[in-house]
Amino acid sequence: MKKAGFGVSALIWVLGLFVWVLPLPGTSRWMDFVHVFLWILLGLSLYLLYSITEKQPETGDESDPITGYLTRLNTVSTEDEIFKALRDVLTAEFHYDKLTVCRRIPHEPNVLTVIYTDGPGDMPGTGDTLSVREGLWAYMLNRKNPVVLNQYRDNAPFTFRLSAGDLSHTPYHSLLGWSVHLDHFKSGIVTLESYNPDEYSEKDLDTFHLISLNFASAYHRLTTLDALKRFATVDGLTGVLNHRAFKEKLFEEVYRARRYDHSLTLMMMDLDDFKKINDTHGHLYGDYMLRIVADIIKNNIRMVDIVARYGGEEFTVILANAEKEAVMGTAQRIRQKIAEYPFEQDSVRASVTVSIGMASFPEDSHDGISLIQAADDAMYKAKRAGKNRVEIYHKPNGGS
Repeated sequence: MKKAGFGVSALIWVLGLFVWVLPLPGTSRWMDFVHVFLWILLGLSLYLLYSITEKQPETGDESDPITGYLTRLNTVSTEDEIFKALRDVLTAEFHYDKLTVCRRIPHEPNVLTVIYTDGPGDMPGTGDTLSVREGLWAYMLNRKNPVVLNQYRDNAPFTFRLSAGDLSHTPYHSLLGWSVHLDHFKSGIVTLESYNPDEYSEKDLDTFHLISLNFASAYHRLTTLDALKRFATVDGLTGVLNHRAFKEKLFEEVYRARRYDHSLTLMMMDLDDFKKINDTHGHLYGDYMLRIVADIIKNNIRMVDIVARYGGEEFTVILANAEKEAVMGTAQRIRQKIAEYPFEQDSVRASVTVSIGMASFPEDSHDGISLIQAADDAMYKAKRAGKNRVEIYHKPNGGS
């Protein structure tokens, strides 16, 4: 089409050369007609050339599903976006009735967890677990290269799909799959299953390999970045925010409270005589208690509240849009739950209490730093008053 367009345009320009530049014999009326006709052809020529040069690039990357897929993988920032890109390219390149993506979770090495599925077919579903010892997905996990299995109901190299005896009645007959590196070891599987007994062939392997390989690379990159972000903001022992992340969140909430004229309350908590716990029962026992305390705090605050480990045996809670008097009940509940909890590990029983101080913005402070100081002063007041108490900050001049 491109060559033909340029050929026609060249012919029109050659005719124009003879009519407009070189003198040709003929009557004036005949020449007028030729001039008008060539002007029309010239306009068509210019339009044709414009169409060729402008519209041709549109058949580039976006028309190729795999090229568009690879481009999308370079810009995705969430798991959902990666799964959507994978689904779209597999839908464009193959027919399937069930797409399954599963991975081995580090803290659950004996099972594969399904992290994404697509298609109207039956199990497994997202969140289900699959055997890594035998069955279809255990077989796939041990394959080095992509696998095509047609009519696998009749000649499967594995004993079952999901559970013993299910091969005789599973609706799927053919499979295309590969085990991929979703982290630093081969921990994931991507499979396509079809009701058609001969849906896939050996010629599909290269395309499927390319798609799966790039999906795994993008997924690994994203999960690695998420882990790094988590390590930078979350306390590794208790799972709550660390000191630095707490400061950032507090300053954000103070800014928001100032902008929208809301109150903000900060709780400072310190476990009483915690050094004795470490000295008597060891630091591992102390770590166990800190994890339990963090869970107690999380379970007794609102979803919108923010809990953090301030340092050592100190915790903080940011309560947005709340005055300190209004959340006294929350503080007392946390104090009581900690005091009553039956700590026991390796047959060693112990107990611990907590002292809590509370201050509010803007009533007791003008910024995040002064709010921390006010809540800290109230907490030490609770310590001096006998521990295992909740105290509210009062300004030195007698105000509250």
